[in-house]
Amino acid sequence: IAGLFSEFSRIGFLKPDEIKTRTAVNIFMQTMVGNNEEYYLKPTNSNQLHTDDGYVDVNGAAIQAFFKHFDRNIKLSDRDKMFAMADRLIEDSDRRHKGDFWTPTIWANRADEMLKSVVGSNYKDEAIIWDCASGSKNLTRDFYYANLYSSTLFSSELHLGSKYNKEGISFQYDFLNDDVEKTPTEFPNADDWKIPNSLFNELINNKNSDKPIIFYTNPPYGTSGNLQKDGSSKIKMANSKVNDYMKKNSFGKATQQLYAQFYARILKMVDDFQLKNVYIAFFNNSRNYCGGDYWEKFNNKLFSKFTLEKGNMFNAGEFSDTSDTWPITFSVFKLRSKKNIDLSNLEFHLSVEKSEIKDGITQINKLQNKTLRPIYADRALSEWMKEPLKNGKYVNLDMGTFPELSSAMGESKRNKPQGKLYKGSLGYIMNSANNIGEGTINGGVWLATSAAYHGHGVNVMPENFNRVIVNFAARRAVEPTWINAQDNFSYPNTKKNGYQTFENDCLVYSIFDTASNQAAYRNWKNYQNTNIKGKWINNWFWLKRDFVLEHAENINQAIIYDDARGDTDRFVANEIEQRKFSPEAKNVLDLATNVWIEQLQYRDLAINDLPGKSLNAWDAGWYQMKLIQKNYPTKSMSKLQEAIKKLKQKIAKQVIYYEMLASDK
Repeated sequence: IAGLFSEFSRIGFLKPDEIKTRTAVNIFMQTMVGNNEEYYLKPTNSNQLHTDDGYVDVNGAAIQAFFKHFDRNIKLSDRDKMFAMADRLIEDSDRRHKGDFWTPTIWANRADEMLKSVVGSNYKDEAIIWDCASGSKNLTRDFYYANLYSSTLFSSELHLGSKYNKEGISFQYDFLNDDVEKTPTEFPNADDWKIPNSLFNELINNKNSDKPIIFYTNPPYGTSGNLQKDGSSKIKMANSKVNDYMKKNSFGKATQQLYAQFYARILKMVDDFQLKNVYIAFFNNSRNYCGGDYWEKFNNKLFSKFTLEKGNMFNAGEFSDTSDTWPITFSVFKLRSKKNIDLSNLEFHLSVEKSEIKDGITQINKLQNKTLRPIYADRALSEWMKEPLKNGKYVNLDMGTFPELSSAMGESKRNKPQGKLYKGSLGYIMNSANNIGEGTINGGVWLATSAAYHGHGVNVMPENFNRVIVNFAARRAVEPTWINAQDNFSYPNTKKNGYQTFENDCLVYSIFDTASNQAAYRNWKNYQNTNIKGKWINNWFWLKRDFVLEHAENINQAIIYDDARGDTDRFVANEIEQRKFSPEAKNVLDLATNVWIEQLQYRDLAINDLPGKSLNAWDAGWYQMKLIQKNYPTKSMSKLQEAIKKLKQKIAKQVIYYEMLASDK
């Protein structure tokens, strides 16, 4: 009934925020039991529902479809039971509006299905179940459990959940602090522990029993109602005894994440009580599945003891007051029977699911399969890109002798910019993190001709040039979604056929992607940090100097001709001359050259219209060409943009082929 009311409210009311909770519950109850004398759709307007208190705006078609699924010839005794639930529905609805209603009923039901498939259809009768962050029991309250323990940090929530799961034992307990420093060896008496005596005895006896113990909960991802998009908290609240335990036992940076602490406490209990038949069934963020330096040590601890038996993934927006840009998983883990597990090639296979309303009923549909694999520093694309520079002896240029950029033509206003530039550098790549989302959503990956203000960047040198363009193109070409945004990139399998062509595709894409902010600078004066006399060249310019001279002379473009005279070809132009390109990449180069030629006739005008943008440079980069395009549109630009899009799509597919991202199975 609680689930039906939730669905009825979602689809039935046109203005749900304007409906008082008690009114909504009353309308649902009256229509559910078939009170057609006072509660009916207006004959002349089916989007208005007549009630004993006037008309209410509704979605009449949805309500009619909803009730076609039910036989409402309800016995009088059942009607009484339904109306007795009204207080609960009111309470639940109020809490949902406040953001307190964490796990929606439909996902709690789905979790129950998954537990049945892993532990057994009778797990609720046979297993010891401990919901160690139970809140008001919205995970368990729609079911009966023979051996349920529900603990919550806040004693006030014991009262809120007192109506539910009366068959179980509920108690106030700080899972991250209470009893953490105790072991059953040092404290063998149940009375010495804050957990109930019966639960202590179940834990003690498990090593000699086949009875399953299931830690089943939705742990906090930082603080309830105060979440970042990655599930972490805005404020630091990780201090706990489990945090101390994790630091002492080398769990790594994940000690700061609350849900990681819940896992760690369970791992400690497995060791302390010598538990034998244990399952962990948690709702949490999927980021640890994807690896990264933050999670490596924690994952090694967890997955050396537990294996994923079944898991799904759904949008975090399905929960109240959470962002819809990241995923939540429900995962069921089982304690391993084997030791010395090889963790070098772990993969996790999840079912991506979504709740949808069809014919007035909310159901869960599978969207796809999803493969996640943890990527650490030894396999990370970002580290592979930097590797050729690790043993080199590079000289830093003096600050103030090069542009310290915040954008292509904007200099950082910081007094102490963090980016350094090496002598002989071809430019700089900003490269935050190593996942799909950071490469596009937050502007974490971009190329510049000079150093960027941010320290999370890498100089582009001839030694690592090929790796930089592969990193840049891969991270920019793959479109982020809530499903893949947290996936980390691995370095490519360079032994696969066609890798050289892929590398060359990446070179071309790196010149013309929107985040390729390369530009040339001439007598550039901007903010307080830099005064560049003469030239700061653009080594990413793709045309040969002689080609530029020829076309400038043909139309008497003296400014460009004079700037190129006596200069030398740029690094990328020389590289392009030596390489062979796929049809897609060659098409981009040809169309870009057409755009350059078409723009050349307008260069004098553009120089006057856009002072300070160094458009007098013969090697003016892609960023500068886009500035010219705004004032002087060319015919070839739309074709070029379409060609870039096709090349991007090709690279995105190649990223999977060269094993930089896992292929979903």
